[in-house]
Amino acid sequence: MTITATFTSRSRKKIPGLRKMEVTKIVGSPAGPSDYYLLCEMYYDDHEALKKAMKSEEAKASAKDLMGFAGSLVTMMIGEEADD
Repeated sequence: MTITATFTSRSRKKIPGLRKMEVTKIVGSPAGPSDYYLLCEMYYDDHEALKKAMKSEEAKASAKDLMGFAGSLVTMMIGEEADD
């Protein structure tokens, strides 16, 4: 998908503090089809780094791009890696 590739490429290169970004195309669930199409995981050092990054002009521009082509479809969540 060209639009998604452009959005993620811009985000990956410009958002300060963004360590890693992974985009996964959802192909289904154990019960069959899924309501979700893509999963984008964005990794930061900690929650403070995420909050600081989200205030940046680059993140605001990326969010505007995302809302422009997928706003009604987007669900955003914040999580932390669980230790074993």
